[in-house]
Amino acid sequence: MQPVVCHAIARAKDEVNKSFLTKNVRICRAFTEC
Repeated sequence: MQPVVCHAIARAKDEVNKSFLTKNVRICRAFTEC
């Protein structure tokens, strides 16, 4: 995953559920440093 995708997910935080967000953040950190 590219950092841009990571930032895109970060921006989507406000629009996604916390449970769904938490999973994405973990996956994001697993592939790249946010």
